[in-house]
Formats: sequence, C-alpha cells, structure tokens
Amino acid sequence: MHSPSPFFEVNKMIKNISIAVLLASMILMASPLAAAQAVTATTNKTTYVPGDSLVVSGTGPANDDVAITVTNPRGNLIGVSQGRVGSNNQYSVAVLTFPSAESPTFPFGAYSIRVTAAAAGASTTVTVNFLATAGVELPPTPSTGAGGFVISVHAAGTYFPGDRVRIYAIFTNNGALADPTAFTIAHVHRMDNTIDQLLGTQQRIHAGWYYFDYTIPATAPAGTYGVHVAATLGTAANNADSAFQVDVATRNVATVASNIAAVSQAVGGLSTALTAQGTRLTAIENGVTAARTAITGRIDTLDGAITSRLNAVQGAVGTQITTAQNNVIQRVDGITSGVSTGVQNAQTAIVKAVNDGFANVGGNIEEIEDGVRSAAAGTAQSSTFVLVIAGLAALSVVLQIAILARKRA
Repeated sequence: MHSPSPFFEVNKMIKNISIAVLLASMILMASPLAAAQAVTATTNKTTYVPGDSLVVSGTGPANDDVAITVTNPRGNLIGVSQGRVGSNNQYSVAVLTFPSAESPTFPFGAYSIRVTAAAAGASTTVTVNFLATAGVELPPTPSTGAGGFVISVHAAGTYFPGDRVRIYAIFTNNGALADPTAFTIAHVHRMDNTIDQLLGTQQRIHAGWYYFDYTIPATAPAGTYGVHVAATLGTAANNADSAFQVDVATRNVATVASNIAAVSQAVGGLSTALTAQGTRLTAIENGVTAARTAITGRIDTLDGAITSRLNAVQGAVGTQITTAQNNVIQRVDGITSGVSTGVQNAQTAIVKAVNDGFANVGGNIEEIEDGVRSAAAGTAQSSTFVLVIAGLAALSVVLQIAILARKRA
C-alpha cells in the first residue's frame, strides 16, 4: 500500500483550515442563530482572581463544534476558543488564563461567556467575575447594624463610559449568610451629582450573595462613582457603600464594529481563496498522476524494445562467431592436409634416392670386385695380400657412405 501523496495531505489541511475559518467567521460576526438544539455551559468557578484559568464545560449536540467567546466588563471581545462535543453530548474547553494583574483588557468586574453550537446554532451565556486578590482589591466598606446584620458592597475597578459594571452585595447575620428581608436603597452616585437607581434589579447568586448590573452612560463624566446599598433583615437595617473609577477615554463602537466586519469579510475571502487553491491542487495532483502513468508505460515499452534489440544483436554476433570458427577450422584442415601430402612426397623421394644410392653402391662394389680379381691375377704373390687389404678398405668406405645416406633419409 502506498502512502498518501503530499497533494492529498495539502487538500486535507486546507479542508481543516476552511472549517476553522468558517467557525471564526461566525464568531466575529456574532450573529445570533435560532436554537435548534439545547446547549448548556458551566464554569469551573464563579469568581476568578489573577492567575486563575477559565474552563467551560457543558452539554450540546453530539459531535458538534462549539465556539466560546469571552467579553470583558467593557463589552470588548478578549477571548475566543473552540472545542468539540463528544458522542456522550459532553464538552470541556480550557478558554484562557486571567493575567496576574488588572489591565485595560482585563479589568475587574463581570465577564460574559457565550457558547454556541456551530452546526445546531444553539447558544447560551453565563457570567463570571474577575476580582483582585487580597491586599490588591479595594476593600468594601461594611457597616454593622443591630442584631449583627452586616452588608458588604464591592464594585472596585476602572471602566469606560458605556461599560457594564457588576456590583456585588453580601449579607450576613451574626457571621452567617442571610437573605435580606428587603432592599431599601440601591443606586449609583455619578460625578455630576446624578443618581442612577438600581433598586429592584438585584440578582440572587445564592443565599446572602447578590449582584446588580449597571451600565455607565455614554456621556458620563470621568471620576469616582459611589455605590450605596441599604437593606433590612427583619427589624434590623443597615447600609454599605463602595466605589469604582470611570476613565475619560471613550471607545468608538462604530469603528470596532466596522473592523470586525472587515476582518469577517477578509476571512470569507481567505476561505474562498483556500477553496480555489484546493481545487487547483487537486487538478495538479490528477495531472501528476496521469503523467506518472504515461511515463511508466513509455518506460515499459522502451524496455521491451531494448531487450528485443539486444537479443537480435546477440543472435547475429553468435552466428558470425560460429561462421568464423568454421572458416578457421576449414583453413587449418586444408593447411594440415597440404603439409601431410608434402611430407609424404618428401619421404617417398628420400626413400627412392636411398634405394637408388644402394643400387649404385652395389654396382660399384661389383666393379671393385672385378678389378680386384683382375689385379690378383696380374700381380705377384707378394702383392696379393696388399691389394686385398686395399679392396677391403675401399669396401668399408662405400658402406659408411651408404649408412650415412640412409640416416639422412
């Protein structure tokens, strides 16, 4: 099995990026969708201090993606994350970690967390609080009334006009949390001596712990704003106050909205461009595959042709070598036959010559013998012995000549 081609991996990566881009586009546009299936959200804490991590968990449509946005008390989007709902309809996402100190991006106050199921379109919102640690947080001003009924109010932080401030009030009776019988006063005193009423808007967190949400007017002046809360518990009554700061800086909401729209449009264009690039990469991959197939076929054809040609050349060379070998053998056989015939002729001539020589020697011997006989008859008895010896010596010479002639033959 061959491994996936690089083009396949690029296409897969582009698809994943496209999904993330579409999800980010939905987050930036922040357009509410009709709830098609319920989604719930809870946080690992209700109140966070610097350095705490925010984790959001809950339920939603199985195998759906969830987008999580975090908005600070000034209404600014300061956190975005995403996760996936499991087949058991559960999800859990670590969203962000609060900084070690308050800042313009992370002021103390109430933070809104919105969770949206991408496919189903369902969403829900929860609220948590980011407070200062002990020794840094502006302490509330408690007051002690009859019967041990105590009120503590907290609203510390720095905000801008148009921001939402979450004001907390804690009620205890002899040290134990207790719900007040009634709220008698709840208002904000602005720097222009205007009173903004909060009475009746309180929300109960649990026994003895309440909060008010106050939106600073867009035209509100800068300065220290006081918070006054009064309540009763049975026949006991008490008051408490706190304060927060309003900065003179203002936010251009229209510009922010325009920037978000521009970013969303750019993300949409990026998604379209990535899709087009994916199509082009797919076409290139198909072209490379076709070219690879054609090249492989051509190589196979050339290999067959080369093999056939080599076989033909090898056969022709073998035939030529065989023919040359036969010619050489025939030539050697001809030379051998000629030499054998010449040797035989030479032997015959030599034998004839020797035989002729012997015949001549025989004649000469006979002539010598006749001469000897004649000499013997004509000489005296004293010289007969000498002549015989001379004749024998001559006969010995002739025999040596004959023997020498036969050796040479």
